[in-house]
Amino acid sequence: AAALDAALLNLRGFSQQLCDRYTAFQSEYSEVTQQLSELSASFEDDLQMLRGHAVEPAICQLEGWESANLLDCCGEERLRSWLQDCQRNADHLVGKAAQFALQWSELQAGVQREEDSPADAVATAAEGRLGAA
Repeated sequence: AAALDAALLNLRGFSQQLCDRYTAFQSEYSEVTQQLSELSASFEDDLQMLRGHAVEPAICQLEGWESANLLDCCGEERLRSWLQDCQRNADHLVGKAAQFALQWSELQAGVQREEDSPADAVATAAEGRLGAA
């Protein structure tokens, strides 16, 4: 019985550690997805802002340009490609987070079943498994 109590205590401790880590993951995941959403929503406005800032003529002369804006320096196609990569990665992250959430729910349900089962039934089942070994 003491070994079973120790095992249950270990299970609860491990469950709490997992819960803390999952909560931290969910918090960071929420922040990242919010930032990605804001980035996507403001992308066209951000491009327009870059278009609106001219590069100093002296810098243009050094680069061999007649004139340029900050978007010319960054490269619109490169930025659009980067946004598409970010959106693909975000979609992948969302899918993995959904899988993780499902596994987390299943794990929590399993831990809860173990905690809810009567101690004498757990002891009898554990003794049966030990006896069979």
